[in-house]
Amino acid sequence: MSWDSAVITFQGFALLQKTLEGRQLWLDYAAGGIGTVPPVILMAQTGLANEIQRIPIVSSSNVDTGKKVGGLITNVHLNTGYQMTQYGIWAHIDDEPPVMMAILQDPTGLPIPSKNDFPEFTLTFFALVKFKHFDEWKFTLDPSALVTLPVMMASITVAIENLVRKDVFEEYREITDTRLSNMAQPNLLINGCLRVWQHRNNYPNPSNQYTADMFLCNGSGTVWSANPVVDGVSRGGMRITGTVRVQTKIEDINYFDLVGKTLTLSYSIDGVIFDETFVAQPITAGSDSVIVFDKTLSDCVLDWVKLEVGQRRTPFRRRHIDIEFSACQRYRISIRASAARARSTWIAPSFIDFTFPLSNVMRINPIYLGQVAIAHPITHVNQVGFTSTVFVNGLILTVRASKESHGLQDAFATLDAGSVLDANL
Repeated sequence: MSWDSAVITFQGFALLQKTLEGRQLWLDYAAGGIGTVPPVILMAQTGLANEIQRIPIVSSSNVDTGKKVGGLITNVHLNTGYQMTQYGIWAHIDDEPPVMMAILQDPTGLPIPSKNDFPEFTLTFFALVKFKHFDEWKFTLDPSALVTLPVMMASITVAIENLVRKDVFEEYREITDTRLSNMAQPNLLINGCLRVWQHRNNYPNPSNQYTADMFLCNGSGTVWSANPVVDGVSRGGMRITGTVRVQTKIEDINYFDLVGKTLTLSYSIDGVIFDETFVAQPITAGSDSVIVFDKTLSDCVLDWVKLEVGQRRTPFRRRHIDIEFSACQRYRISIRASAARARSTWIAPSFIDFTFPLSNVMRINPIYLGQVAIAHPITHVNQVGFTSTVFVNGLILTVRASKESHGLQDAFATLDAGSVLDANL
């Protein structure tokens, strides 16, 4: 959990510019939510992908690089817990309406339990807004974030009276241990729920093939989704007939911070949970990833896999499918329909370029596994003799179709339905 994707929005820059003109900035509130967007478009956001709760702002102070803003997260109104992957801050100038001035995003996120799972949960979340102008920012303190002194003293008195009674203390400890055992740490693995199957849903005798996204399989038998797959998503689980070796990896940039820490790997096979603990070792020089799950399985269903920091296993919780799907597309994007069609954007005597939008930024320049059909713009007759290469720049895929003296003044390119952009580890 790093929250590295943190920006002042375009609306926020407009607010800060007005403070340089001597106008007063008011902090209104913060909000937490689920879902993510590509980091390259964070600054353009005017709200969270899916807002779950409003969060009162309880502090604002100057630090060397800007303003430190504190929001008090509680679960008083949460009937269902969630994994907070976005956090926004709203502010306004004078009598203008509030706008989202800053947004923080982390694909792993922060677990916020429901009021039933963890009553009276409270967490102060601090966000640093980098800004060199040190005029005071004002904020209105939400009364729901306050407790009066008499109420606080009365609560402390009752707590002390109860704790000196051994029977109450033992009951309190038992309840606390139960609540802690139900708190789930974030899963460090992508698609540990085995719900994302972008390419297809069955693989006979896989030979070092990625089946479910992020899971590499090799063996004699068949691997397929344990539940029906619709548009690349299922309810989860990998069914194996025969004997298959199953592996999953963590990319180097996500592993470096884990070196030297104790990790717990847990997984469920046919409903039975297994776990093991180990210390993360330094990554091999020149490697882009580390294998963290490596099991040979026979005639079973692998329900889920989880990796977490610490010496104990905590419950497995499924992340929102939008988060899992987006994380998987850093490594593989499947072209699901033949509607992936584009008109030429650049024509030279020996090649034609076509550009396609991508839904996510990929890890490296991918390998394209599939065919590209080049068609005449008027007759729509497919042309022959072209060879194609692909390269990616951010959210743009460029397909270059090469052929000496092709003679075309314009053209269309169509990507095969079921083709894959592969940037896997």
